[in-house]
Amino acid sequence: MKQLYILSLGILFLACKNENKAEAPVVQKEEIPVELIQENAENGKKWLEKSIVGHFSNDNPPMIMMTTPDYYEFKIDALNADLGLPGSITKDEFTAKWKDKFDLSREDVYDGFLIPAQDFGKIKVGSVEFEKNLSDTLVYNVLINDEQFGVSYQSIIHLIPIEKGFQIADQFNKR
Repeated sequence: MKQLYILSLGILFLACKNENKAEAPVVQKEEIPVELIQENAENGKKWLEKSIVGHFSNDNPPMIMMTTPDYYEFKIDALNADLGLPGSITKDEFTAKWKDKFDLSREDVYDGFLIPAQDFGKIKVGSVEFEKNLSDTLVYNVLINDEQFGVSYQSIIHLIPIEKGFQIADQFNKR
């Protein structure tokens, strides 16, 4: 009887101990103040307008200055995939390299930077509309107009705030 009592206490002790282990502490995520999001969104909009026009003009900041290192390498690989030139990669190598970081099912993966066209005329920004904030990324709907060729391009651009500006982390051409 005494052994049964000790065994029962041991089982009860283990059951209580396991029950306490199952409860994980809840970590509350720090919320970003709405004012800071709005300020970043407005600054990001101004940066996009200036950078897009500048990129397609004589002042053109190179793509590498406008993008995150990952997006730059991704876009360069996409533009050079299957060209058969020294240093270019195949589409299979491209897929293996980037499948975990970018959505490769999109139709626009192999399009040019900011616009899908290779040739362009006078580029103007039609509109930049802040859509949402995703963690540390600002998402914009952007309309880019080529006034010379009479063509408009719609895209979604993901911006990441950095120390003294922004960088493009991803961009989708809408079709």
